[in-house]
Amino acid sequence: MKVTRSIVAKLGLLAAAGLVVLAFSLALLAQRGVGRLADTVEAVAVRMLNDDIENKNANDERSAEGYGAAMSGYLASISATPLWDFNEESLKDYAKDMLSVPNVAYAVIMGPDGGAMAGERIEREGVRPFVADIMRDGKKIGSVEVGLDTTYLADLTRASERTRDQLIATFSSEAAADESTIVRHIALMAAGLATLVLALNVVGLLRVVSPLRKMTDVVRDLGEGEGDLTVCIAVRTGDEVGCLGASMNQFIEKLALLVADVVGIARNVGGEARTLSELSESSMNSIEQVNYAVQQIVSVSESNAAAVEQTNAGINEMAATALAVAQAAGQCVESSARTFGFTSDVARRVEDMVGDIDAVNAKSQENRAKMSALAEAVKTVSGFVGAITGFADQTNLLALNAAIEAARAGEAGRGFAVVADEVRKLAEESNRAAMQISKLMNDLSGYAGESIKATEEEERTLREMVDKTEILKETLGASMKELESMDAELKKVSDLARNQSLSNIEMVEAVNSISTGTSDIVDRIGGISGSAQEARMAFESVTAQANTLLDGMEEMEVKLGQFKI
Repeated sequence: MKVTRSIVAKLGLLAAAGLVVLAFSLALLAQRGVGRLADTVEAVAVRMLNDDIENKNANDERSAEGYGAAMSGYLASISATPLWDFNEESLKDYAKDMLSVPNVAYAVIMGPDGGAMAGERIEREGVRPFVADIMRDGKKIGSVEVGLDTTYLADLTRASERTRDQLIATFSSEAAADESTIVRHIALMAAGLATLVLALNVVGLLRVVSPLRKMTDVVRDLGEGEGDLTVCIAVRTGDEVGCLGASMNQFIEKLALLVADVVGIARNVGGEARTLSELSESSMNSIEQVNYAVQQIVSVSESNAAAVEQTNAGINEMAATALAVAQAAGQCVESSARTFGFTSDVARRVEDMVGDIDAVNAKSQENRAKMSALAEAVKTVSGFVGAITGFADQTNLLALNAAIEAARAGEAGRGFAVVADEVRKLAEESNRAAMQISKLMNDLSGYAGESIKATEEEERTLREMVDKTEILKETLGASMKELESMDAELKKVSDLARNQSLSNIEMVEAVNSISTGTSDIVDRIGGISGSAQEARMAFESVTAQANTLLDGMEEMEVKLGQFKI
């Protein structure tokens, strides 16, 4: 699988996009916050100005009340004496003088009966009356009423409101300018912070992604490349990625040791199979020689039988001289000696063949033990492959949990979600490589199983060969005894012929015994030839099985040769 885009580029783009969105969001939030703050401050200022206007109006109202009461009280105090003296001119002057006082609309001085003695009351909007009693020696002798024009209070209120509106307009203008300045500063700060965070994020991602890339290359090489088991992943961190790299190094080391052991066992088994094939071929050659010797024995035995027949004919005819009989008996003795020599040589070769078969059987048992060890090593490798598959599943689960936690973190966890996705891909790569290694181990296990079966079949064939060879040895032993007995009979015939002291009947019986023994020897030697042919066929089967085992080991070495250890 080729990497189409670097994870650093992906995460960098995501981080840049996230930071741009974050900066834009901060600027927008800052603008809204400053706007809301300006609105809040403006509302507070308006409320404060309104409260100030209300307080000022209340103060002006109280001042007006006090002013009106003071004016009426003053007029009442100065009017007491003129009123007591009924000096109307003075009262009118007082009432007229009060009109010159600011905001006084009218002034009326009334007598004890409430009638107006000076001044005139004016009825109009905005004029508020203030009444005061005229006292003389503690007694009320009249009253005064002063009309205060309060329209100036409305003018003061309107002036305060105009001032308030001007202040609010000035504040709004300055707040808008300050808002733009604050938003611009916040945007610059957000951009600088985003750049710094992006740089730190890229540096951190490079530190995270670098070992992940190395582990991905190693796993890809194990699954698709040359299978270099000498590589070592540099681990510089103590986090989850570092632990993953350390576990990967440990797995590669153990896998290298196991592959080296399997290669060594395969080479040893291949060498033993080659040796077994050579021994089988050597045994086949020995069997060919034995078969040739048996054929020679059969030929000599047939010659011996012919000589015996001639001897029997000579005895029956009794026409030949004792010398001819002695010569024929001597020939029989010589033939018997040659037959015994050939039989001894066959027995010796059979002994050698038994030794070769025992050596082949021992090699076969040793090969079966080594193939069993190879099968156990393959099972061990399969166990490690299962552990790696479990480790990849746990890594995939860890990546899934990291992705869930990153999803919970929202925008800030998107970068870690991508890292979790890369870890999950690495786990899938590890699982895929483990499956390929498992398939290779299954093939090796199949080869080992077939080799063990072939070795067991070979051992069974060798045991049958040993049994048949033992029968052959017994047959040769019996044949040698027969030859010894025949030799004794031939010597006896020769003695009889030389001494001419025995009767014709005894000579006929001896010759018949010799003929019977010779026939038995020929039959037994024929059985030996058949056993030799069976042994040859068995060794051909052993050779074929050894060649099959050798081919399997060579194919196993080729498959294991893709690993560099």
